[in-house]
Amino acid sequence: MVEGETMVFNLFLIFFVWLLILFLMSSFWLELVIEKSTIKLRLGIGWQCFRRRIKIPVYYFHHRVTRLPKRATTQTSATGLTMSSLVNLSRLSRIFLQSILPHVTMHVQAAVTVGTGDAAVTGLLIGIIWQLLGFVNAFMQTALTAGHIDLKLKPEFNVACLEANIRCIVFLPMFHIITATVQTIKYWFRIRSDLYQGGKK
Repeated sequence: MVEGETMVFNLFLIFFVWLLILFLMSSFWLELVIEKSTIKLRLGIGWQCFRRRIKIPVYYFHHRVTRLPKRATTQTSATGLTMSSLVNLSRLSRIFLQSILPHVTMHVQAAVTVGTGDAAVTGLLIGIIWQLLGFVNAFMQTALTAGHIDLKLKPEFNVACLEANIRCIVFLPMFHIITATVQTIKYWFRIRSDLYQGGKK
């Protein structure tokens, strides 16, 4: 009886270890699709297997954007955020992003039709967009594990319009999410201890 219970416990322990390894080797993925007045969002986990990626969706959100009627604006009370809390929040965000960005994979596909109604202004705007795209692609290639924006830009020189179909997929390794969160929490406790010691002085 004791040997049977020990075998069951060992099997359960091995199964739990394998689940933990699979979880740490997995990636959190997010897919955002924007098509005209429709927004689609999918979340899930996945694993990289050689050159193929296995994805398991966990959450799906679909929303059709509608124009809301205009309402009279009302004054709202302040949120109560002080300048020091905003500074601390920006520091925590920077620590988290510095820890997680080198392990992020992002792919963006977009088809955009843009026009201002004036041919000269539209041409200038298209040039600015291509320049900004070059900077963003360069940043993604240096800051991320892999990142690229594939943009198909169609100018409309005689009509004022803006149409965009965007598909963005982001992969975040689960292990590095945990380590980045731990580093951010450690930094937060260090900030709190410094503030507490400064207050005592």
